[in-house]
Amino acid sequence: MFYWILFLGSLIALLLIFWRRWQLTLKSLDFEDKLKKDDELARQAAEEEEITPQEEPSELELKRLAEQRDRDEKMKQMRAIKRAFKQADLHFSKNNYGLAEKYLMEVLSMDNDHLDANLKLGLIYLQQENLPRAEFFFQKLIDLKENPVYFSNLALVLYQQKRLEESAKLYEKAIAMDNKKAGRFVSLAYVYHELGELEKALVNFEEAYRLEPRNLDYLWTLVNYYEKFSRSEDMLRALRKILEIDPYNDKAKAKLLLLEEELATEVQQAAEDTAEQQEAETEAGNPPEEKNE
Repeated sequence: MFYWILFLGSLIALLLIFWRRWQLTLKSLDFEDKLKKDDELARQAAEEEEITPQEEPSELELKRLAEQRDRDEKMKQMRAIKRAFKQADLHFSKNNYGLAEKYLMEVLSMDNDHLDANLKLGLIYLQQENLPRAEFFFQKLIDLKENPVYFSNLALVLYQQKRLEESAKLYEKAIAMDNKKAGRFVSLAYVYHELGELEKALVNFEEAYRLEPRNLDYLWTLVNYYEKFSRSEDMLRALRKILEIDPYNDKAKAKLLLLEEELATEVQQAAEDTAEQQEAETEAGNPPEEKNE
């Protein structure tokens, strides 16, 4: 009897275990079905959202989008120009004009009116003595913007082509815009010298000296001009200024000594001539006229 009771208890326990597992299995299957349904609903919602036509942007929004695209494109181009010009400037500083020209042309392909790129191209062609090309770029710069540097560079190109009168006019324009550069006066002086207008050349050398009063080259040039025009007193002052700056300049010392001797001789000769004239007038019975003091 005991065994039958034990058997029935075990059987009931097994039945309870199987029933519990069956319940858990049903719940698991229900949960999976629910997840599948949720996934299907989410997929359908996403498809409907994709299919749903978006609202057309307004005219103002379209305009703003276009402006933003333009700004982005300009910024991109500006960065490209900056990179190309930086490369050109680097090669230019190393006198590698071939590569510099290549990058400068790249800059102009994006911005034809880029002032610095046009200027450097003009300087490259001037250095290479390709004067027609240099003239083209400096004239282009003047057409874009009047600047004394551009006028001076074009004047130099014309000077090298022996177009002296045109060169002089351009140097005059550059000086009218900026008269603080001694070098411009010197360049103009050389042009006038070659034109045979020595007095104008001297005036411009004097202006250069006024701006740089300790420039020995300018002072020696003035000495030569003063000597040519027999302006002894000006020559004397210039030689003394040279010795003030360079006290051991033997050439200036010798020239100053010679000039002082010549001036002393001239003074003595003038005094003798005056005395002889007075003596001649006295012998002729005509006393010399008194001078009003």
